[in-house]
Amino acid sequence: MNIIQLSKSIYKYEFPAGSVLKDAVRINVWLVLKRTDVYIIDTGFAEMTEELVKYITALGTPKALFVTHGHRDHILGVHQLAHMFDIPAYAHPLEIKQIENAMAPYPTSEDKMSGMFKELTDEIVKEAGLQSFVTPGHSPGHTIFYHMEEQVLMVGDLFTTTDKQLLPPIVRFTPDMTESIDSGAILDEIKPNLISSSHGEDLLYNEELYSQLAYFFRAE
Repeated sequence: MNIIQLSKSIYKYEFPAGSVLKDAVRINVWLVLKRTDVYIIDTGFAEMTEELVKYITALGTPKALFVTHGHRDHILGVHQLAHMFDIPAYAHPLEIKQIENAMAPYPTSEDKMSGMFKELTDEIVKEAGLQSFVTPGHSPGHTIFYHMEEQVLMVGDLFTTTDKQLLPPIVRFTPDMTESIDSGAILDEIKPNLISSSHGEDLLYNEELYSQLAYFFRAE
């Protein structure tokens, strides 16, 4: 696991491709500090939590869990962390509905995720010093998180990224790619300094990134 401090208050934890369950892609999760409180954004797989716990506790007191969406590679560690730290887990209501339905790529009934989540609200997100924006397409209630003061945008699976360009989310797990690409237009409204995705490199924002992605997608 690699640890990168993205800004004064935000840490990213990278689990390289193949490091857990032979997953084919890198998985990134984030910790956001608000004074001594720690807010966790996504957890990855359950097997990642042992490494993650020691860094969470070193930073401060765990306060809450937020998820960008409910796919397995983003939330299977929620059960362990929520119970270990006795903290609530929050998701968009459309994602909670999908999690309760327990059909892939969401956790199955064997993963025992039913009843784990409360509805994410603006007030709760604001307590963490963040803003949230709903960006459907990859999933119905996909949500991204922005730290306005430090200008870091955590985009989940809205995009995959290299250190130079935006790419679409993984096709296999994106039921409405057109909607997802359209949702990405919010990037040019927010205009962050740094873009951090769940599967890829961190990327400095410029005004050509989204227009290039949208152009090539629509030209296909």
